Amino acid sequence: MSNIKSLMFYINQLYRTSRYFAAILALSLPLSLSCGDDDGDSTTVYHDFCAPNALTIVSDPGDPEKELLFVSNSTEGTVSIVDLTDNSPVDSDGNSSNGTNPISVSGITTDPDTKIIRDIAAAPDGSLLLVAWSSTNSGFLSKIDTSGIFTTGSVSSPTTIPLPGQPHSIAITSGTVLVTCTEPDSILSFVCSGTTYICEEKGNILLDNSPRNLINSEDDRFAYLTFFDSDEIATISMTGPLTLVAPLLSEGTVSGTPFDLAINPDTGEAYVTVVSPTSPQLAVVDISSPTQGQLLSTSYVLGGLPRRVAVTPIAINANGTTNRLVYVTNLNGAVQIIDDSTATEPEFIDSGEPSNPEITPISTMDRATKTEDWTLTYLSGTNKYLAVGTSSGTQVAMAEEGVVYVSDSWEVCLIISPGTQVTTEGDKFIFSTNSGISAISLEYLPGDIVISPGGEKAYIANTGSDSISIVDTKKSEVTGTLR
Repeated sequence: MSNIKSLMFYINQLYRTSRYFAAILALSLPLSLSCGDDDGDSTTVYHDFCAPNALTIVSDPGDPEKELLFVSNSTEGTVSIVDLTDNSPVDSDGNSSNGTNPISVSGITTDPDTKIIRDIAAAPDGSLLLVAWSSTNSGFLSKIDTSGIFTTGSVSSPTTIPLPGQPHSIAITSGTVLVTCTEPDSILSFVCSGTTYICEEKGNILLDNSPRNLINSEDDRFAYLTFFDSDEIATISMTGPLTLVAPLLSEGTVSGTPFDLAINPDTGEAYVTVVSPTSPQLAVVDISSPTQGQLLSTSYVLGGLPRRVAVTPIAINANGTTNRLVYVTNLNGAVQIIDDSTATEPEFIDSGEPSNPEITPISTMDRATKTEDWTLTYLSGTNKYLAVGTSSGTQVAMAEEGVVYVSDSWEVCLIISPGTQVTTEGDKFIFSTNSGISAISLEYLPGDIVISPGGEKAYIANTGSDSISIVDTKKSEVTGTLR
């Protein structure tokens, strides 16, 4: 059972940036008092999660269609396993008679109030699960052989590696593991190899300013690292000995504290959540030069203090355009979805005599819901255009030539200029808009995000309500909840 004390300890440790802590504390008060409470929702699948804070997905090497979701129960010292085929729980010992049996992380279960799981990561082939956790004065990396989970339904007993400080995040590639630590501030590298995955420390760089989240470049030559107490983003070279090189972004480049990062491999850009009490935002950074990143003019104002960011692993077809989507969770209890798809120019379809009206300009308002397709159809009986959006539906407000038009929820603003002839019944404008950003309400303290390899589903850990929200990436809506 979780309690306020353990969750507040978790929040305190997770967000130690002192200048923003008051706002975070205020938003973290309405937490659940027990783990895994079932709310009776028909879309809910019961798993007994407890303060889930880190997620990872692995695919069955023998059946890529079968995927497992690993969920850390941060204050319980366990990792739950979910079969994403039917969202059912998986027993870690392969014995279905004893009910749901998550993985117990070695060394953490004796005193869960002061031993907190910070992060989890899986090897690309799913055969190794690493769990970073901290106690009051020390930190550990637990190594769990999961190679049998797809065959026998069981995992091996964890082994634990002591760390020189308290860990915060893990990045893992084929054989190389990076872990950030504080007290002392450092980043460590391990090489895990062999059939039993023996992990040996190969590098250790002392840092300043409490390192936090890190991510590898697509070619695994570099890692990028944010800090609790700095607005710099560090670049770590992974070619040869682990080396701290010139920062990707230097001090003073952004207004606020960079917190989390994700990379769009299609564009060579990094999306960076920037924590600020006045203007939290998602910054876009050109990382074509790993040591001289360029902050781009494109940025997105977020609706709350951000926690984590993720990019869909493939492009998603949204309203006739194909583009990777960016997901950002925030402390207001929502996930914001950024779509950079390019809006289309209006196409006019004339059903009668040539009239050739034009729309100028088209703009999306601050409260835009999402990128979508629009159709404006002229009704001669009203001398106005009926507006219909693929997401917004039929609008009550109708558009009139020569008059500024604003859709019902302020998604779109436009002016239709009259053509050379009278517009006739059935004439249409067809176009798409790019609102850039939309929001979906979730539950308390949404945090870590993992997206299925096929890009269809996003899974979001709601730390404060002991649940996982399932988001359909094409529909941009919550389609289920795991508890």
